[in-house]
Amino acid sequence: MIFRKPIKLIASTYDLSAYTNVQPKLGKGNEPPSWLKKMKAYVQTWNPNIGMMDKAGTVAVCPGIREFISTPITMNMWAEVDIRVNPDASWSSTTQSRPELNTSVMEHGPDQWKGMYPGNRIALKLANPWKFVSNSDTSYVFTESHYSTSYFREKGIWISPGVCNFKYQHATNIHLNCPVKDEPYVISLKYGMPLVSFFPMTEKPIDLECRKIDDDAWGQIGEHFPRVLVGKYFKQAGIKE
Repeated sequence: MIFRKPIKLIASTYDLSAYTNVQPKLGKGNEPPSWLKKMKAYVQTWNPNIGMMDKAGTVAVCPGIREFISTPITMNMWAEVDIRVNPDASWSSTTQSRPELNTSVMEHGPDQWKGMYPGNRIALKLANPWKFVSNSDTSYVFTESHYSTSYFREKGIWISPGVCNFKYQHATNIHLNCPVKDEPYVISLKYGMPLVSFFPMTEKPIDLECRKIDDDAWGQIGEHFPRVLVGKYFKQAGIKE
């Protein structure tokens, strides 16, 4: 019984729109993608070995895919943001002209991730209005919501995966590694589109609670960590909230 005690995970935002419309969802509460809803469990195929039609299972009944979709905490886009990427590796976004979007787009310079990805690319960071806090030393695999959207792969964009521990860091920013092409192109991040999934690396159940808090309280989350270069990821015994 003690082992099965739920892990408390609190997702907080200062953004009333995000809280009202695009809360993170956990596990079975995730909406199946449209292609999965339409796909039949089996298809009829000709089997030359037996000389007649036979059944073949589709990906709709693949346990690995269904678990990938239904297990994690999912995060969808909370606003509509367009990003233009130019052939000279410069970029601009609608967040610069629309402050009401309550988000920002920043860049990690190429020297910060040199050798990680091949080719001529830029690394953009999309600031997420949600922060996660937990008192449990539990890690989460942070990855693209692969089966729920193909948009990023079609654009040649990679969402950088990682492992997060919300006891020691709280941001849930989205890292988009984008190709630089011969012609300018626009990345259109639509409201509600799937972005990332967090997979709990534990068998314990997760009790996810979403909260709307004021700007000051949201800004204070994580401020108790030491002010060092890796402060937001700092592990130290005795650190208090």
